[in-house]
Amino acid sequence: MVDSQKLREQILASVDSSNLSDEQKVDIRERIKASSDEELVNFLGKSQEKNQKEGNCIFCSIVAGDIESYKISENDSALAVLEIAPASPGHALVIPKAHGLVKDLPEGVNSLIKDVSSLIHDKLSPDKVEASRQDLMGHTIANVLPLYHGIKVEKKRASPEELNKIHKTLTSETIKLDQKKEIIILDEKVLDEKKAKSNSHASDKISDKKLTVNKKESSKKPVKRPRERTPFRIP
Repeated sequence: MVDSQKLREQILASVDSSNLSDEQKVDIRERIKASSDEELVNFLGKSQEKNQKEGNCIFCSIVAGDIESYKISENDSALAVLEIAPASPGHALVIPKAHGLVKDLPEGVNSLIKDVSSLIHDKLSPDKVEASRQDLMGHTIANVLPLYHGIKVEKKRASPEELNKIHKTLTSETIKLDQKKEIIILDEKVLDEKKAKSNSHASDKISDKKLTVNKKESSKKPVKRPRERTPFRIP
C-alpha cells in the first residue's frame, strides 16, 4: 500500500531541490497537489522511466554536482548530503553513485551510512540515529535521521541559514592531539614571558628602592665629631 501523502511530500521536496526555474517549480507543485492518488502513482512511474532513459535523475544530478547540495561526506560508492527538507536537524541522505533500484545496498554505501551516523551522533548529540532505505524516482537512497528528545519528527523546508549552520558543525575539523600540544607549549611560553616580565618589573622596583635609599643616605648631613683638644700645660 502506497502512502500517497508521504510520496507527495517526497516528490515536492525533490522538485524544490531541482535546477528547474521558479515558474516550472510552481507549475509542477500545483499539478502534484491537485493530482489524485492514482494519478500521482502513474506520474511517478512515468517519471522513473523517463529518468532512466534520459538520465535526468535528481539524485544523479546531485552526485554529478549539477545540483547544489550540502555535502558532508563521500566515498567511492556514495555521497552524503543534508536533506533540504529535513525531518529533524541533521537529517542526511546517502546517495549511491550508481543509478537504479537495488534490494541490498552495496557494502561501500552501507559503510558511508555508518560513518555519517557516527558523525551526526558525535557532532549533534542526538538521543538516537536511525537509517532507512528508500526508493524514489528510480534511485535507491538511504535516510540517516537523528532523533532528539522533545523535537517532533516532521519534514519541513529548512532555511539556508539553518542548513549552513548544521553543515558547518558536521564538516568542521576536530583539533588534533599534536595541535593541542602546540597550544599548550605556546601557553607555557606565554606564561614564561609573563613571568620573566614580572620578575624584571620586580627587579626594577627593587633597584628603584635601593636608589631611593642611597639618595636619602647621601642627602643626610655628615655628623660632626668633636675635635680633640690637646691638654694645656704650664711651663
